[in-house]
Amino acid sequence: RSNMVFGNSFSILEETEGYQFLDILNPKNISAQVKNNRHVGWEYKSGGDSSEFSFDQLLHIPTNSLAGSTWGTSPLQPLTRILDLKENVEVNLNKLVVRYLVPRYVYLLGKKGASVPQEIITEFAKSLADPAAAQDQVFENKLEILTQGTQYKALHVGYILDYAVKSIYAGLAFPDTFYFGKGSTEATAKIQMEIFNKKRIGGLQKTYHTPILHILKAAFEHEGIKADTLPTPGWGPLSSASLEAKVEHIISLAKLSDSEDGRVLSRAEIRKILKNELGFDLSDSDIPGEGNEKQGKKTRGMR
Repeated sequence: RSNMVFGNSFSILEETEGYQFLDILNPKNISAQVKNNRHVGWEYKSGGDSSEFSFDQLLHIPTNSLAGSTWGTSPLQPLTRILDLKENVEVNLNKLVVRYLVPRYVYLLGKKGASVPQEIITEFAKSLADPAAAQDQVFENKLEILTQGTQYKALHVGYILDYAVKSIYAGLAFPDTFYFGKGSTEATAKIQMEIFNKKRIGGLQKTYHTPILHILKAAFEHEGIKADTLPTPGWGPLSSASLEAKVEHIISLAKLSDSEDGRVLSRAEIRKILKNELGFDLSDSDIPGEGNEKQGKKTRGMR
C-alpha cells in the first residue's frame, strides 16, 4: 500500500527504542541523511521527534525510480494529476461553458450565403448591450434576424464531468490491447501476454526480489532461526505442487531449529501440516518417539 500511494516504503529491520520489528514508517516523514555530499542513512521526523536510521536498520523499497533517483514514483501519480484537473474543472466549468463554450443563443444575420456589411454587424452588436433598444431595431434590405436556441443540456457540466470520471476509470482498467491487438489470434494473444508478463510483472519481480530476501533474513535472525539457505520468492502462476515436493518442503520445515538448537515446529504443528497438506491424520502412536517423549516429560516432572 505504501509503495502504491507514495512509490516508497520503509520497514524497520532492527528494533530500536520506540520502533518494533517490521514497523512501516510513513514516507512523508522521511528524508535522506546526507554527510559530505553522500547519502549515509535516513532521518525520520514525527510529532516533533527525530530519529536516525542506517541502511541496515531501515529497509527502503522504491518503486519506479526515474533517472536513477533515490526515491520512487507512485504509480498513482498520473491519476492524482487527473483528479486535480477534475477538481479545477468542477470549480470553473459552469462559468466557462455558459460564457465561452456554449452560448445560449446564436444570432444569424441574413440568409445563408448572404454577405452582411460590417457596419450592420457592429450596430447589432451594440444593440445587444441594450435589450430594450434591440426590440425596436429595424433592418432594411429584407435582412432576417433569427434567434436560435442551442441544445445547452447536451453539453451541461454534468455530462463533461461524467466524461472525465469515465476516463479515469478507463485509465485504471487493464488495457485490452495486452490481450488482443489488431489482427490478433489466440496464438498471438498468448505471446502478447507472455511479453506483458516479462516486461511488466518481471519489472516488479526485479524490484521486490532483493528487499524480500532482506526481510526474510531479518525475520530469521529476529526469531533466532537457523537455516542453511534462505527461501527465495517463487514467481509465476499458482500451480499444484507434487506430493514429492510437498514432502520435501515439510521435511525442510521440520529441520528448522532456533538459536538453542530447539525445533521451531512442534510435533503437533508438524502433524497439523501433514493433515492439511497431505491428508495424513496421524495419531501420537504413529509418530516415532512421540509416546516416549511424553513419558519422559511426565517422569522429569515427577522427579
